[in-house]
Amino acid sequence: MVMERPTRRVLTIEEARALPPPTPAELERHRAALESMPMAFFALGPTSAADDFDAARAQLDETLVKLGSLKPRAAAMFVGRFDPAVLRGLDKLVTKLKASPLHGMGPHDDRNWPAIEAWARSLRLEPESSGAG
Repeated sequence: MVMERPTRRVLTIEEARALPPPTPAELERHRAALESMPMAFFALGPTSAADDFDAARAQLDETLVKLGSLKPRAAAMFVGRFDPAVLRGLDKLVTKLKASPLHGMGPHDDRNWPAIEAWARSLRLEPESSGAG
């Protein structure tokens, strides 16, 4: 998890892909340290560009509010990917329901890695100035 491997450099895409997302329990356990450091979040939301991006972004915003005092300096949403072959349990069942937007959807990857990388490079996550000096 990122919090256990602090770094002063931007991770490569390959390094970032290898990191699992933190669980709520991990965020809570590391809350004090996280509150003192700059952070940014990006999320992969809709599974395709045709999906309702605004609704997915609203879900991200609602989730960020639930983090309370953990305030990222930046948050972005990007279109994601969908691979029904990796789904298990109830997630797989949802794709079988005719009323589901995932019904009959084949695998695809609509992530725009150049846009994600450009957003990551644009971040300036230096510690905030105390105003002194």
